[in-house]
Amino acid sequence: MTEEKGWVRLGKDGVYLYLVEGEDYTVDREKGILTINEEAWAKVHERKG
Repeated sequence: MTEEKGWVRLGKDGVYLYLVEGEDYTVDREKGILTINEEAWAKVHERKG
């Protein structure tokens, strides 16, 4: 599994964050589910504030 890094656009407000797969989020590619951890979501709220 290769570690992905990049800018990810989240939500309808279009907040962009630089996230690292395995650190900030995990992906189940078979099911097409991306799960963002609590610390990464906290970054979203900081950017929106």
